[in-house]
Amino acid sequence: MPRIPFPDVPVAPGVPEVPRRPNAEPDTGLDTSAADADGPMPQDLPTSQWQILFEDTGAVALAPDSVVALDFRNDQLVATHPVEQGAFSSYSKVGTPFALRLRMTCGGQQAMPRDEFLARLNSLVQGTDMLTIVAPDRVHEHMNADHLDYRREATSGVSLLTVEVWFTEIRTTAVKTSPPTAEPSGAGQVNVGYVQPQTPNSSVQAAIKNSRIQ
Repeated sequence: MPRIPFPDVPVAPGVPEVPRRPNAEPDTGLDTSAADADGPMPQDLPTSQWQILFEDTGAVALAPDSVVALDFRNDQLVATHPVEQGAFSSYSKVGTPFALRLRMTCGGQQAMPRDEFLARLNSLVQGTDMLTIVAPDRVHEHMNADHLDYRREATSGVSLLTVEVWFTEIRTTAVKTSPPTAEPSGAGQVNVGYVQPQTPNSSVQAAIKNSRIQ
């Protein structure tokens, strides 16, 4: 995108100061070309990018035209139990997985066509892919899409999609392992799956028949 030209406002009595930078100090008449050469102008700096990536591969999972809003929610539940005379006492606090809601738009003219955008959204909501959501202020990891809502409005153009996607944090738990034991009989039970029933051989059938009480 070309840089927008700025007017050449002279430094003279009665002329308001129009700095090139939004937060620049008033012009003092000093040569600031060396200071400007130290770094890029604010309009040259890259803008904050929003990215929705597959966590296992780092590939782009979804590429909207723009992100309109982000809602963040994290509940910390305080557990209570009743005590005597109908009162309650707090005894613990449990953190729940946080949730995100992204409002995005897709017109189909930029990174991803509308049909591919909707198909990818449906696949993410129905699947179990782990996602990483990169926001300007924080990177949200271990996320999964669990809700989709989209609409088209005549005021925004019938071809512009506005979607809202809910993401929930997925917390993985540790796997319990048992240390090795000195004797095999002391080892814990291990579930190796279901045992398929089989017909006993003739000797086992004879032993069972002889063991019956007549």
